[in-house]
Amino acid sequence: MTRITLLITFFVLLAGGLRAQPYLLRYQFEKNSQLRFKQVEETTALAQTSDGRGTQIERKTTRYFTLSIEEAGPEGVQYVFVQDTAIVGESSEDAAVQRQYLDFQNIITRKPIRVRQSPSGKILSTIALEPLNIEKLLGPGATDAMFTQQAAILPALPTDEIKPGMTWTETTRDTLYPSKELPRIGRGSGVRFLAHTTEYTVGGTEEKDHFLCLKISWKGNAGMEEKILYGNLEEFTEDKTQTSGDLFIAIENGLPVKLDIYTDQENTRALFGEQSNVIPSSIRTHTTLELFSH
Repeated sequence: MTRITLLITFFVLLAGGLRAQPYLLRYQFEKNSQLRFKQVEETTALAQTSDGRGTQIERKTTRYFTLSIEEAGPEGVQYVFVQDTAIVGESSEDAAVQRQYLDFQNIITRKPIRVRQSPSGKILSTIALEPLNIEKLLGPGATDAMFTQQAAILPALPTDEIKPGMTWTETTRDTLYPSKELPRIGRGSGVRFLAHTTEYTVGGTEEKDHFLCLKISWKGNAGMEEKILYGNLEEFTEDKTQTSGDLFIAIENGLPVKLDIYTDQENTRALFGEQSNVIPSSIRTHTTLELFSH
């Protein structure tokens, strides 16, 4: 074997070893630093009303927000989330509907929310530092906690080491026994079946925004089936969701540099008994998250 052949063999083996290097991704940010993100959500919704009419809504929501890092270490990361604004563009001709949705998306605008997440991204707490006045806006039963969860934008990271070419699957199943109340009908009870399967694939390393990133891709399927009985009335709901996405994570500190998600949801709600109708709907959503500045 010639010297050139030996050198080529050495570098091929070295490159293969580097590609197979394992990484333990964890959030490790600098204290008192700031991260700015831009999120764009594009949605197409098709729905049928109870009288059989169909409607379609095209909507684009653009959000800008800042994370001010307060603490970062072995116990996790703590930051204050502030949404600068949510800009909504909608094809609906109903101005009242557009205004209501715009107001809904801006409930947390300029309202600081303190978030604590573990080094791997598990949500530990979300607390509004100023009252959101949700009950006043949405009525009894509504709480700030319904919206503060939106501030925990750092995605969950794999708990174990991962390396390029690796794949794994996560599956969950659950059975619940909910009770619900419908206006003029009363309270009913029933059963709800939940199932979720997601397959993850680790790609290679790529440079994004001056960060060496690891690419994680996934495809998932989720399903929900629910039956509720209200005396002589049965409510049936079926929901099927397909998701796929790519996440580019900075190896050095776990920073989500770019996130790209597609979601397709098909829903059917049916009533049988004294009232009978079937209402199908579908929602397609494309969401992106990009590091705006750091």
